[in-house]
Amino acid sequence: MLWAVLGPGWFVAIRYADRGRASIPFFLALFGVMPLLMFVGDQTRVLAIVTFPLLFAFWMNQRSFLEEVTRLQAGGLLLLWLVIPWIWVWGGHPKWSALPFSITYVVGKLTGWYQLPAVDIGDWPFR
Repeated sequence: MLWAVLGPGWFVAIRYADRGRASIPFFLALFGVMPLLMFVGDQTRVLAIVTFPLLFAFWMNQRSFLEEVTRLQAGGLLLLWLVIPWIWVWGGHPKWSALPFSITYVVGKLTGWYQLPAVDIGDWPFR
């Protein structure tokens, strides 16, 4: 669940931790909202919504921090974001990207090669 909260953004958090004591308020706030994971059903989405203001205030709105991130680091982060499977957690169960379900649906509809399940196709990845 912890990885799903920020995904590759955890690498940015590690980079932000290099600021030493100046990063303590961010991590106190971040770990202060983590107990929400125990009380909500859609953990990843709720934590993404709750942590966005933190990320904006501490990372995106601080020009000094953004200037410390080199183009190579930003490119590497983009590459990690593209390569590492996107996971999310719903009801305490880790899930992965819905993209393979979409591809399977299209292939099944176009070729008949795959027998689609008899469930509401909109909920299929979430079951």
